Amino acid sequence: MIDPRFFKKSTVLTLGQICQILNIPMPKGCSQEETVEGIAPLSEATAVDISCYHNSKYLNDLQNTKAGVCLLTAEAVPHLPSTTIGLVVPDPYRS
Repeated sequence: MIDPRFFKKSTVLTLGQICQILNIPMPKGCSQEETVEGIAPLSEATAVDISCYHNSKYLNDLQNTKAGVCLLTAEAVPHLPSTTIGLVVPDPYRS
């Protein structure tokens, strides 16, 4: 958990805003108004968080994540849980 004495809570963003910032298309069947409230590692993320998958040693974390949104490469999409929205980017770690 983030210590609020050191970090301010970030601004809530919509999925549409995130896609616009990343210059990627909206995933099919997703609402532009879906909100993201925080950033968390795959293993700790909840349905209101965004996370990223960038290293194969975290494959188990990807397959079991509860993240609402995940940045990942196209090759990793088959491992994404159906409850998580995948945003395909060239370099998830830098995005």
